[in-house]
Amino acid sequence: AADEGVSPLVVGLVDVGGVEELRGIEAGGASFFPRMPIMLRADQIDIDQEIRGSTVTLLPTPGFSIDIGTRSEFGFTEADLRRIFATTVTIGNLLTDDITVSAPVSIPISNFANLALVASADAAVNAPLSVAGDLSISSAVLDVRTLAPLTSTSGNVSLTADDLNIASPVNAFNTITVRPLTGTVHVDLGTDAGGKLALTDAEIDNLLAPTLIF
Repeated sequence: AADEGVSPLVVGLVDVGGVEELRGIEAGGASFFPRMPIMLRADQIDIDQEIRGSTVTLLPTPGFSIDIGTRSEFGFTEADLRRIFATTVTIGNLLTDDITVSAPVSIPISNFANLALVASADAAVNAPLSVAGDLSISSAVLDVRTLAPLTSTSGNVSLTADDLNIASPVNAFNTITVRPLTGTVHVDLGTDAGGKLALTDAEIDNLLAPTLIF
């Protein structure tokens, strides 16, 4: 309840728009401010109406994979994501299997500024992904493939992985941070050494920001 200060809304199975009482979810509306966090957890979430909250977190059932760009078992098109209004949207957690960016997605500041993608295994960026604020991707293996740039037009980009391949530009207005997912993994710049978070000179050249942090 709003007057108890309880926030995230956790829903076990959601078809937003298909279930009448969830046709537009808003945590904090005309009756209570500020807006509160919303968390949705399900095997599948179809976003057919607006979701508004201070932050929005979308979590698949543990072991499921995420698709950004295509509506699938747990996937979201650009149109789906543009129905979310919040400061920050987080998709996935360390119980998520893989993440794939399968089609171009660009989110304007009028929807949400910051996007965080989190998985335990692999993340494959196969298409352009752009947000206005901070963009972060975290997974064991992260592959930014050819013709699939990552862009933050006014914020920062954070890439967290134990194995990172960068074949397309990563653009940030402020700072790009690259760090290992596991604390015992070392960073190696200039080579392609196995067992390390290694970036070649060509990969470093694809990191385009005023400040790089390793």
